[in-house]
Amino acid sequence: MLEPPAGFVSAIASDELKVAEIYDLTLLSGDKFYFTSHDKDLVWGDSQKVYVSIPIIREKLSSHINMQAQQVTLMLAGISSELTAFLQQD
Repeated sequence: MLEPPAGFVSAIASDELKVAEIYDLTLLSGDKFYFTSHDKDLVWGDSQKVYVSIPIIREKLSSHINMQAQQVTLMLAGISSELTAFLQQD
């Protein structure tokens, strides 16, 4: 079994661990955008993938035992007017 990194163990012990939702938004055009609900931008996984911090409100998610498609509504705030215009084109 792998040992967790020391920084992770310290964060849990000191109550500094924060949970952040990350969203990969891919449009039909293939353009990709990365957002997070965290209070600052995050780099996760690929070092070139920066998740931009914006206010995100989403509906409650539910769990299912059977195979079922999930749909969730997201409300994104604080995105630039350029991105808004781009999203409205698609």
